Amino acid sequence: MLYACPASDPSISHSQQKQDPGTPDQVLTDGFDFPVGDPDGKGSYISQLDQKKYQGWKVSLGLGDQFRFGLHTGEDWNGSGGGNTDLGQPVYAIGKGLVLEAEDMGAPIGQVALIRHQYLQGDSVQTVFSAYAHLKDLFVQKGDTVDRRQSIGSIGNGGGDFFQAHLHLEIRKGNMKAYPLLYWPSLDGKDLPWIVEHYHPPGAFISAHRRID
Repeated sequence: MLYACPASDPSISHSQQKQDPGTPDQVLTDGFDFPVGDPDGKGSYISQLDQKKYQGWKVSLGLGDQFRFGLHTGEDWNGSGGGNTDLGQPVYAIGKGLVLEAEDMGAPIGQVALIRHQYLQGDSVQTVFSAYAHLKDLFVQKGDTVDRRQSIGSIGNGGGDFFQAHLHLEIRKGNMKAYPLLYWPSLDGKDLPWIVEHYHPPGAFISAHRRID
């Protein structure tokens, strides 16, 4: 999960300048991969916690799911071993893109990265934004261009013991470019139809865009 403070109408927020610096991304991504495990979101990992080998990854909370902080805005990815067995495991950029934000937000959010991706759909260029939260390590900085499957950080627990380690992944639609990095719709009175209109279900989006010719 990503637990953050709300913002007022972003159309007049200075956060728009932070998310949309006005420098065009010259590199189009040729597809999208999953952010943990192998490119298919599968594969094994060796836990830094107990040195055991675990097989597979799972989504413990999905887009639009209702939980104690409201409506969830993405997917929470966990290693199959559960608990903190996935702490420190690599997190990968889902596609080529431009890093718009990369900073430590403090507990319980931890380190966060926001990446803009552009891709061709027919004759038009489409834009999505991927957000990665609760990171233990962060290997990129604002302004970096990253490659598909480039390691950008590692799974964390938000810098404290608020919850067990996991990756909170969002894929925001192009109509989210003016919203602050830590925007949390439920704290701003948004409902499920609004969530669906502004966020892609990450796993479904990635699966549908593995290769873009």
